Amino acid sequence: MSGKDELKAKNERECFAEFLKIVGWSEDVVSVESRNPPAPDILCTLNGKSVAFELLSVTQSEFLQPLTNAKKICPSETTLRGNLLKKLKTE
Repeated sequence: MSGKDELKAKNERECFAEFLKIVGWSEDVVSVESRNPPAPDILCTLNGKSVAFELLSVTQSEFLQPLTNAKKICPSETTLRGNLLKKLKTE
């Protein structure tokens, strides 16, 4: 992995750690690993199951406007957490 790739992976892990704090999953996640493309950016162990996350940066203006109204269309953190944990129980 090049220095640029290592910096990107470190930044992704830091962003993911912030996400975990915001949604209250910090204690549920046992491990977090960076992955190389084409695999998703992050592989973690959540409640005993492997879960992959693809991170992206929203910088294009056409994507930013809908984000200002995100609370109207996105589920609450509690709902998001519950839905993911429910899916983890499904085989």
